[in-house]
Amino acid sequence: MKLPEERISLWDEVIPNTNVDGITFLTYVGGWEANTVYPLKITTVEGALHVEFNCWYWFDNDVISGNVSGDWCQFQILVNSNVVAETHYLYQRMGTVHLVADVPVATGPQEIKVAYKLPSRNSTSATNIQFFYFAGGNLLAINRYR
Repeated sequence: MKLPEERISLWDEVIPNTNVDGITFLTYVGGWEANTVYPLKITTVEGALHVEFNCWYWFDNDVISGNVSGDWCQFQILVNSNVVAETHYLYQRMGTVHLVADVPVATGPQEIKVAYKLPSRNSTSATNIQFFYFAGGNLLAINRYR
């Protein structure tokens, strides 16, 4: 699945008077947040499922700075709500993510999602400023069987 190029993030969270989508503390409070807008749904045959995800990301240190744990982000691939691949903490302000997993699957429908995690808001963080973006990626799933 190729993500739409005109989108900057996967979520429909738009701050008024801007043309860029981004994540703010108005809706993000911490913990893992799964992409429910663009899940990949496929039907597989019993065997293995090869899943790949890549994207670029950027976060604004000025908005989330001051957190005790520092400024970071993480990504996961979920197959039927089970974590099959996860990055470690990514401390660089911008970068690329590439996750790959091969998992056994049964015959039937499968749902693949991407999730992200960021530091929780501290008392000095602005709530309405976009501070996290990711896009430009691909989510690929190949069913391998005999």
